[in-house]
Amino acid sequence: MHVQPHNMSERMFAIGTVVFALVGFSYVVGSISGSLAQLRGMTENRARQFWELRRHLRKNHVSITLSARIQKYAEHVLESQEDNVPAKDVKLLSLLSEQLRSELECEICMPHFSVHPLFARLCVVSRVTIHRLANNAIYNKLLARTDTLFIPGETATHMYIVVAGRLVYSRFDSKNDEHKELVDKGEDWISEPVLWTSTWVHLGLLTALTECALMVLDPVQFGRIVNLNPDANMLATTYVKNFIAWINSVERDSLSDIWQGENVSPRVASFMELDENQFRNAKSLAAKLMNWQV
Repeated sequence: MHVQPHNMSERMFAIGTVVFALVGFSYVVGSISGSLAQLRGMTENRARQFWELRRHLRKNHVSITLSARIQKYAEHVLESQEDNVPAKDVKLLSLLSEQLRSELECEICMPHFSVHPLFARLCVVSRVTIHRLANNAIYNKLLARTDTLFIPGETATHMYIVVAGRLVYSRFDSKNDEHKELVDKGEDWISEPVLWTSTWVHLGLLTALTECALMVLDPVQFGRIVNLNPDANMLATTYVKNFIAWINSVERDSLSDIWQGENVSPRVASFMELDENQFRNAKSLAAKLMNWQV
């Protein structure tokens, strides 16, 4: 059956439908073409970057083994950046207030640092301290496969938490027997004594088994920030007193740079418990503060 408009209203409707269809179809085709052009441009840019990298490596006579490691790691980093845009590339983040930025960094960092009972407790005792730590004392560090984070005899500079990947730790005891440990995300932490001692010397070798992402805690900034808040300072003081007493009681051959959370978390958590004298002193200090406020 032949269908056609019979009056002015039907003709106007038919014309409007055709125009709308043409405009809509053109918009869809234009969007697809634009997306394909953008994707092609990104692919060409990435290909050019790798071409320049290979050219640079060849020009400087870099060995095939190292060249392959560099290219593989560069590819891994680019893929990671596609999945997780770096904060420095998000322009609107620069508009945030200091407190908002601190809260944002805290939300990102603390799920990883909370594997350590002290930081989990700090989140409850002094949230502002956690915000300051996340914004001023913690930063990210990347490792390629087989990269070395530290070697025996080096002076420790930071505490580390594994965010992604896996590392292997190796140390030798006084009998020259080798001890190896795997270091995984969500369970372990690295070089904690650097927070509480003036000098901590690494006891073993830590190497990345896969591409790794670490969160790094600066001990100087950690001490400065924790001392700003009375509650955080009291908690840290109680913890470090028990921590140092315990670590001094451990035999040299049993010491390690790695703290396996599933093994030491209950003991570490007990370091934050006040003994009877400390509890009385804390109550006395609280009473003095309350009287002063009145």
